[in-house]
Amino acid sequence: MKYTIIALLGLASAGRDIDIKAAADDRFYMYINGEQVLKGTVWNTAFGTNVPFNYGDQIAVKAWETSPGSPHGLMVELDKKTSKAEDWVCTNSNPESENWKDAGYDDSKWHTPVLMTYKWGSSAYREKLEGSEWFWTSTNFIDFGHLTNWCRFKGQIEGVD
Repeated sequence: MKYTIIALLGLASAGRDIDIKAAADDRFYMYINGEQVLKGTVWNTAFGTNVPFNYGDQIAVKAWETSPGSPHGLMVELDKKTSKAEDWVCTNSNPESENWKDAGYDDSKWHTPVLMTYKWGSSAYREKLEGSEWFWTSTNFIDFGHLTNWCRFKGQIEGVD
C-alpha cells in the first residue's frame, strides 16, 4: 500500500512583519506568544518595534498605573492601523498563570475594555498614535482594584492569514 503525505505547515501560519506602537499611562509589557517584544517605561511616550507576525499569533499586554487616583489607560497601534477598545479583551484580575500571554489561553471570561474619555495632555505620543483609543477595565481613577490590566488582542491584522 502506498501513502501520500501532504504537509500544509506553512499555509496555517503565513504572516509578515508588522509595526507595533503602544503607550500606557503608566507602564506596559507587550508579548507575542509569550515572548516580550515591547516595553513602555514612561507614561508620555509611545514605544514602537517591528516584529514578525503569523496567523494565530497572540498579542498580549500587561499595563499598570503607578499613581493611584490619576488617569490611566492603554493605547495600541498595530501595523499602522488604529486599535479600538472593541479589538481587545481585558481583565483586572491577575490570571495567575504565565500562559495568559499564549494563543491557547482561555480568555472567555475577560471583557471588552472601557473607552477612556479623559483628555490626556498634548504630548508628542498622542500624535504618534492619533486615532487609536485609550482603554482600560474601568473609568474610575480612584478604584485601586483596577491599577493593573491584562489584555489580549482579538481583532484582525490585514494581510496576515
